[in-house]
Amino acid sequence: MRPGVIPRVLTGLCVIFLVVPTVIVIVASFTAGQTIVFPPQGFSLASYTHLITEPDVRRPVVDSLFVGLESIVIALLVGVPATLALYRHRVRARVLLNAFLALGFSTPLIVSAIGFLLLFTQLRVLNHLMSVGFAVAVVDLPFMLWSVAAAIGAHNPELEEAASTMGAEEVQQFIFVTLPSLASGIILGAFLMFVFGITEFLVSFILVDVNDITLPVYMFGSLRQTLSPILAAVGSLYIVVAMLICVVAVRFGRAEQYLFRSQ
Repeated sequence: MRPGVIPRVLTGLCVIFLVVPTVIVIVASFTAGQTIVFPPQGFSLASYTHLITEPDVRRPVVDSLFVGLESIVIALLVGVPATLALYRHRVRARVLLNAFLALGFSTPLIVSAIGFLLLFTQLRVLNHLMSVGFAVAVVDLPFMLWSVAAAIGAHNPELEEAASTMGAEEVQQFIFVTLPSLASGIILGAFLMFVFGITEFLVSFILVDVNDITLPVYMFGSLRQTLSPILAAVGSLYIVVAMLICVVAVRFGRAEQYLFRSQ
């Protein structure tokens, strides 16, 4: 049964409401003027060129990429083994341990940021970009846990039993059977960690210093001066990354399986 005219009109209005701001940001990033205006004043790629050529802009971009990549590494080293231990073995207090690993995200971000600030101050590692990446990785770690847990729920354990009957050892079973089966969840989790790593603002704002400023913090500071087209270019870059993540999510599995995962 086809929907009526009113539901289709309402759906179209909602789509327009969601898409128009995105289109305005992307179009405004190509302006030839010195401020963000719509419609743009001419056409120019200068805003995107400045992301690479201007040191004041290039440094925050590089710092954000570093934080995103560090988040992926920490999530792979910590999140994947932790999820395998929690969901493939009978671990006591699994719910409690799972909640503990998600504590950085479930706690208000300002509380997590202040906690990391006090911790890093005591350890004397506050003015280091690696500390920012570590804090962001801990806060966003649940996204890796949830995506890998969903992949484990869809994994068929009989494949490993079949490999065992054919003479494969446990290490071989994990490398050639388990790991490829969980690859979709691991890849999606890595992409999510990267996106949230490069876009995280509040924790970064509390922990960064003048020498290491991530891109969201730089954008916030720039808003107090002028609406430069570079900000629209950065916004467009974030939009492209988010679209790529959506494509990855569709490619490696339905999005709802990461929301309604088997326990």
